[in-house]
Amino acid sequence: MTSPNPAALTTLLERNAAYAKTHTPILTNAEIKASGILAYKTLIITCTDGRIRPEKFLGIENPHEFLISRNSGARARPALANLLALDDLVGLETVLVIGHTDCGAHNFDEDAIKERLSERASKAPAPSDSRREIEALEFGKIEGSIEQSVQGDVNFLKESPLVRGELKGSIFGLVFDIHSGELVKVA
Repeated sequence: MTSPNPAALTTLLERNAAYAKTHTPILTNAEIKASGILAYKTLIITCTDGRIRPEKFLGIENPHEFLISRNSGARARPALANLLALDDLVGLETVLVIGHTDCGAHNFDEDAIKERLSERASKAPAPSDSRREIEALEFGKIEGSIEQSVQGDVNFLKESPLVRGELKGSIFGLVFDIHSGELVKVA
């Protein structure tokens, strides 16, 4: 069992205090709507990896232009609920699934993770019937190439009966190359 790391939290809070001194207030959703700004029409599904910053490599200056849903491996299945809720709220016009080279999700061992989780759950003070819940989990492992993964995720979204038909034609898959900085359309 690892010990808590309050120093990490302290460091982050110190950084935030410095940032807050120069923070410019962000428009509320009500202010955005009242202003007539055409906002939040593009959803970007991408990886949790901090190196992957779509606002930077897509040159996005307007924070109202896009929404980001992040998960391990930039996978569509865990992002589906977010996509559906956001589409219902704002009426999305475009969805970009952006994977990246050197993604750590290639290295996941889903069975080993599930085994460790089952062991942890069995040692809990009040063991629960968590086996079914653990078996249902998907951790975003990428099988094959990142291009195949992104293509499969785009196909998953386009084939979902839950995704609005009008949106399906505006779902695209791209791969960001961490070395060259290039973004390549794969789907």
